[in-house]
Amino acid sequence: MERDNRFDNVRGLLMILVVFGHLIGIFALNGRVYQILYTFHMPAFIFISGRFARQSHKGFFRLLIFYLLSQFADFFFFRASFPEWTFALGVQITEPYMFQWYLMSLMWYMLLFPIIRFEKWWQRILALTVAVGIAIAAGFDNTVGYSLSLSRTLVYLPFFMAGVYAKDLKRPVPAGRAVIGLAAAGIATLGVYYALNNPVPYSFLYGAEAYSHYGPELVQSAMTRGLYMVFAAAWICMLLMAAPHKKIPLLAWIGRNTLPVFLLHIYAVALIFKFYKPEFPLWQCYLFAFGAAVVISAILSLIPSRPGMNLLPIFLVLICVVSPFIRQEKLPLPVWGSYALTFIAAGVLSAIAAVTLLLIRKKRPV
Repeated sequence: MERDNRFDNVRGLLMILVVFGHLIGIFALNGRVYQILYTFHMPAFIFISGRFARQSHKGFFRLLIFYLLSQFADFFFFRASFPEWTFALGVQITEPYMFQWYLMSLMWYMLLFPIIRFEKWWQRILALTVAVGIAIAAGFDNTVGYSLSLSRTLVYLPFFMAGVYAKDLKRPVPAGRAVIGLAAAGIATLGVYYALNNPVPYSFLYGAEAYSHYGPELVQSAMTRGLYMVFAAAWICMLLMAAPHKKIPLLAWIGRNTLPVFLLHIYAVALIFKFYKPEFPLWQCYLFAFGAAVVISAILSLIPSRPGMNLLPIFLVLICVVSPFIRQEKLPLPVWGSYALTFIAAGVLSAIAAVTLLLIRKKRPV
């Protein structure tokens, strides 16, 4: 089956935006750009996850292993480097606070996969309608929150299901694609206008807490969640309609290798925050953050993570081993020293990836 480069291109872009979002969040640049970014980038990422999902016991246990390893890596890393970050100091197996919520949600979706698969179109529409209702209703329950990633799992469930059902949709003809793309762009633009003029608390966009955390207007919060789900759906349509069939080299490469970027980028982001804080005008800080996101994504995507040649567990174990030796104060390095360390690390990772790829090619039959 021929690979659809559109999804690789979009997934690569979304992966860069995930890293970018964490960078601007950790540098407290979370303003208008942050508000717009969190309107769509995770719903779109989960939609694509649904598009390529399949029922697999091996896939479930693979996610579970990565989930547990990354939890312990977080424990050792943040305990050594950021003791002041009290929210990240414990092993949060049942209450993922950091990026591991996504892995837990994927495990939930894999368990639900046999239940949400429907063949008839009216069954799918009914199932999606029920899922949207559950996503909005979940905010009324104060017991649904970070624990077991239940809140986010329910909030993003409609996007995962839409991705699963999108497998059977035929790509519209160019004229239809243009109409859908323009309509989606119009709604997405309206969403940007709404987000800029009616900002909500940033944590509301995470979908991790009940409406009561944001005030007594529960019905208004529910309507806002529903509205943002419409905006996210429009962004997804617009991105897919606009994505070219032709492979965009950097984006497609990152899009095919998102797992190492997703699991390891938070440590790179945290180290940048620890050793280097940009003191530029605001627009230059955003530019720095986006450039750093591209570089981090490109380098980490070189780490082999395919079945049969997966170095990710080794990297996660190394983080657990090395973390206690990370000094808590800033390194006495000049700017050139920081750049030198960055290039050395990039070179080592690139060399490992290059050697691994050569070994894989030699093993392939001619």
